[in-house]
Amino acid sequence: SFTLFTSSSSSSSTMLLFAADPNESKCPVSGPLSNFGALWGSLGVVYILLKAVKRVLPIALEPFGAESALVLTPMQWGFYGLSCLFFAYAEGY
Repeated sequence: SFTLFTSSSSSSSTMLLFAADPNESKCPVSGPLSNFGALWGSLGVVYILLKAVKRVLPIALEPFGAESALVLTPMQWGFYGLSCLFFAYAEGY
């Protein structure tokens, strides 16, 4: 449990907020439900990220295709690599 503030006139603390601790709960399903919720949320975020990568990857790999009509000069390849590094840094990788 979380103590928000303690009353100075009393020796007991005033409890205003309780933590969601499955060990303190008497409900038999709160532990499995909290694990399920954590798994659901984590897999949802992974799904959203993978869906975005699936949509962007073909466009990003377009210059590397053998049948591509897009031919880059060495300077363009350098800018392409620098922009990839910058975006990776800016996104926090």
